[in-house]
Amino acid sequence: MSEIATKRIPVTPETWKKLSELKGPGVTFDALIEQMITHEQQMRLFEDIKKIEKRGNYISLDRFRDELEGD
Repeated sequence: MSEIATKRIPVTPETWKKLSELKGPGVTFDALIEQMITHEQQMRLFEDIKKIEKRGNYISLDRFRDELEGD
């Protein structure tokens, strides 16, 4: 685990309650927030991929490799 810095993040009582319900026994708020960040990053990547697929503006990996290698 990296160095721990104490920071305060103001939240409403309603948000605190929801976070606490998500946390579960034995899970730290730090671990919960890390999980939430990872999930959000994955969702953003998924959405970006969907947008690219919808535009149809992409090439196959094989073609990309060929172009990269100059074939």
